[in-house]
Amino acid sequence: MRAFICIGIPGQIAVRMAQIGSSLPAYGVRAVNCENMHITTHFFKNIDRGEFIRLLDAFRDLNLCRFRVSIRGISSFCNQNQHGREKVLFANISEGMARICEVHKRISLLLDSNHITYDRKEFAPHITVARLKCSDEAIDMISKRYSDVELGSFDFSRLSVTRSELHSKGPIYTTLLEKTIDGN
Repeated sequence: MRAFICIGIPGQIAVRMAQIGSSLPAYGVRAVNCENMHITTHFFKNIDRGEFIRLLDAFRDLNLCRFRVSIRGISSFCNQNQHGREKVLFANISEGMARICEVHKRISLLLDSNHITYDRKEFAPHITVARLKCSDEAIDMISKRYSDVELGSFDFSRLSVTRSELHSKGPIYTTLLEKTIDGN
């Protein structure tokens, strides 16, 4: 099963980001639906049943504190996937980055201690807004246009284990377990 651990993005902020993604149809954009916006902390390409049960048990015992996350500006990077190169537009995290990296580190230690296999790519917290097939010049123009747009702030208060099913019209995400973060 494909799955990931993520920080969900609240409704109004996700809607703002989705509006930016869907406002760029001339650039071959595949915008992310607002309900699919999140910050992935860990990805599991093919987690087996035993690992998944250990993940759920360990996840329930995870103790984290709330903190503020602010999102400002749109940037891009190039991603290599099974279809070749694609450019990714993402929202920048302007406040809370160090704390998100700390959450990632704590979860990694928990996964390692429970012998759960996960994708060990370098962690770069971001929120994917859209995927594009267009020129570097167009990407630069889009990034400059939205480089300083204020997208909103929220309190990190929920962490989810989510299943990802790939379909031709885009992924379908199903929340399997959600953890409310109570501490300060």
